[in-house]
Amino acid sequence: MRLGTTWRIISAHVHSPRRFHLAILLLILAATTVSFSPTLSGRKQFTNWDDPGYVTAQPLVRSLAPANLRAIFSPDSDVVLNYHPITVLSLAFDYWRGGLDVRVYATTNLVLHLANTLLVFLFLQRLTDGRFVVSALSALWFGIHPVHAESVAWISARKELLYTLFFVASCHAYLGYLAAGGAGRLALSFCLFVLSCLSKATAVPLPLVLVLLDFLRGRKPSTRMVLEKIPFLAVSIVVGVL
Repeated sequence: MRLGTTWRIISAHVHSPRRFHLAILLLILAATTVSFSPTLSGRKQFTNWDDPGYVTAQPLVRSLAPANLRAIFSPDSDVVLNYHPITVLSLAFDYWRGGLDVRVYATTNLVLHLANTLLVFLFLQRLTDGRFVVSALSALWFGIHPVHAESVAWISARKELLYTLFFVASCHAYLGYLAAGGAGRLALSFCLFVLSCLSKATAVPLPLVLVLLDFLRGRKPSTRMVLEKIPFLAVSIVVGVL
């Protein structure tokens, strides 16, 4: 019996499919939490690989004062030869909450990974027009996959989690724009893209991903499609230069 058929049979015996889907989603998040729970161990420590540059010996994370916030966002204040002020700001917030208690930073990393797992589910729900099985299995695989061990366990990899958060959210918002239109949805996608770029420059290819989403939604090439992407491309170029 195929998996999809089995899933429909199970769902048919549940009083409320919506509650059933919510329960499955909560189980996925729980499984993800259990998979990465060792990062919250009392034996957890900062590493000597980039953690001094990002946290333990980084003066930019020691204060949330206005002057320091301006320094965080200044292009002249690179951190480990990178410009990612949103990442540095999040680390500064953790320092404000817990000083150099590594478990505070590890908890934030885990929460961000859980948020990314949820976003992957929501994005695929919209991309596949509500195919719950595909979305749920993909989110589960994304959540528990060991390839994310470095991003979650290594405090200096916070940038990976943050840029992914805003990157997927931007794609999700863009799909909403393709479905219902509205300049506000396109502007939201753009703002999330900017936040993704300010978390890690790896986000700069997102305009190409938006073109792929256009293709998947059957949009025909037009001047409007090109004009929509110009602000995204401009940000990609600026961030690349920085």
